[in-house]
Amino acid sequence: MDVTNQQLYSKVIQLLNEARQNVAQTINNTMAMAYFEVGKMIVEEEQKGEEKAEYGKRVLKELSEKLISEFGKGFSFRNLEQIRQFYLTYSITQTVSAQLEKSQTVADEFKNDEIPKTISRKSTNPIQQTLSAQFKLTRSQSLI
Repeated sequence: MDVTNQQLYSKVIQLLNEARQNVAQTINNTMAMAYFEVGKMIVEEEQKGEEKAEYGKRVLKELSEKLISEFGKGFSFRNLEQIRQFYLTYSITQTVSAQLEKSQTVADEFKNDEIPKTISRKSTNPIQQTLSAQFKLTRSQSLI
């Protein structure tokens, strides 16, 4: 292979590898958001039960059996408990920050010109306001 063809080959390989990484990252972020929502649904369903501990176990067991029959492995009782915990962990953080008054945030302790704004902060793009904006995962964290 001559030098020109080798350069083309290298560029194509790089592009395809980057595309694969982007696809994997997108899929992992989407699944993280889906698991967050599944956890929320589980918690909301459990809160309807009168005796929460027993009702919650029954809900998870039945849901696990149905999801395994539909999607295969990955939705064991234990995994559903972890998905539920994932929601509880991150929803608390969101709730606490939402309850803070504007004067309680760190950024408000400084003058506006003292803290440089990030591009995403300056953006008015509604996509930045979605649930995916809350989950900033590094590559190693996103590999599920």
